[in-house]
Amino acid sequence: MSYGDFDPKRIVEGLFRSRADNRVRVDVAEPQTRGEAITLTVTVEGVPQRQDVYTVDSQTKLLERRDVYRLRDGRYEIEGTTEYLDYNEPIDPGVFTLEAPADAMRVDQTSQEVGLEQGNLSDNDIAVKVVREFFEALIAKDYANAGRLIGGMPASKVEEVFGQLAVVSIISIGEPTPYEPNQSLRVPCKIEVQRGGETSVFEPEGPFVRQVYQQPGRWIVIGGI
Repeated sequence: MSYGDFDPKRIVEGLFRSRADNRVRVDVAEPQTRGEAITLTVTVEGVPQRQDVYTVDSQTKLLERRDVYRLRDGRYEIEGTTEYLDYNEPIDPGVFTLEAPADAMRVDQTSQEVGLEQGNLSDNDIAVKVVREFFEALIAKDYANAGRLIGGMPASKVEEVFGQLAVVSIISIGEPTPYEPNQSLRVPCKIEVQRGGETSVFEPEGPFVRQVYQQPGRWIVIGGI
């Protein structure tokens, strides 16, 4: 993550840039009475199962809150919330003190190279290559390599999270498109998976791919599977 991922001004500017070229639909609900908030409901092209709802203060026009909803069983259920507080206030030094639980997963991108080197490939080509190699690693049950491609996640954690997906084959990988909410490229794809002895086609929300922070020129999967 970077500051840009949480900067409210950049987030809202990015949404409206995306709306300008029809990649993102932004429905604006103006307040009915004075003092109520403005609501922005955001849907990204090709990802109908997710909605991001932004709450904006109608007086100051500052972003207050972001709620992520996921479509489950025909209805949207809240998945996560981010609140934006204390604009222009000094940051408490305590927020920079890491107090992680004992069982927290550690992902180290400082002492190891993660992802793939871009080289002479275009951004779209390297994004497709990363996604292809990630799924090929899952097919081969090479969880160490899959972990390297998903940001340095430990092999044991990759197996725990993705082993149950049981990827059988890659059916197709489409053309990447910019995905403003997390500053990445979305790589649409279809994969064949096996669950409970039955084979089916799975279309993930992403995958989302972008450059590695602090390792320019290397690209990783950051989620959306």
